[in-house]
Amino acid sequence: MDQDVFAWILKDRYKSTRTTALRNHGDDYEDDEVVLQTDGTSSRDEHFVDSTRLRSLLSLPGSTWTLLRFNIFIAAIICVNVIVIGLEIDLGDFTANIEDRLGWYAVENVFLLIFTFEMVARMRHHGRYYFRDPWNTLDCIIVTLGIIETWFLAPIGNASNFRMLTSLRVIRLLRLGRLVHLLRSFKELWLIIMGLVDSLKTLGWVCLLLLLVLYVCGIFTTIQIGQDTGTYGEYRISSGGWDHKEYFGTVLKSMYTLFQ
Repeated sequence: MDQDVFAWILKDRYKSTRTTALRNHGDDYEDDEVVLQTDGTSSRDEHFVDSTRLRSLLSLPGSTWTLLRFNIFIAAIICVNVIVIGLEIDLGDFTANIEDRLGWYAVENVFLLIFTFEMVARMRHHGRYYFRDPWNTLDCIIVTLGIIETWFLAPIGNASNFRMLTSLRVIRLLRLGRLVHLLRSFKELWLIIMGLVDSLKTLGWVCLLLLLVLYVCGIFTTIQIGQDTGTYGEYRISSGGWDHKEYFGTVLKSMYTLFQ
């Protein structure tokens, strides 16, 4: 994992900045992999990354290196947490009291402690800029809901309804997209994600056009069918068919019927 991360960062920094440090060590790289020079000889059989050397080349401070590892650890915890939520729903009672789900409750407390520590650590690291990131704000809300439900309401047995809100924890999966573009092994996945994001702009205009078409057709069918009681009212009485008012009585009903 470390090799892929630093090799990808090295390649990106080389292409974007063309720094003198990288030019001086350009012969040490082949096919975006770093080869460590030892005693004047290159070990090309085993490719690995010397993190200390790369930090000096990339001007990457140790704190940033630590933060990257921390993000990878939290990403793994998020994945495990989402899997545990799914298992609890299938194998246990998601809305049961603590006495009936004591094992799941203990596991949930472990995850909550980790995410609370993460939130506090990020607040200390970013300071007042923490809440400028919408994802940090959303994560703070999710953690706060979890604290209220798990540590305050659950012990007194009043968390059954409130607990459904904490299922928003699965939204944390979207945060994994932050790390995808840093990992070389997920390069293709990152390209797919960016393609989907770019396509959403076009998809929005397509949805707007379809809404306009449905609205125009809804007006037409409401006039021709919904308000034509003479024709369709007699048809319903004589044949016992569908109620034209139920499906085309208003523009919104007509739009919904056409959409179906």
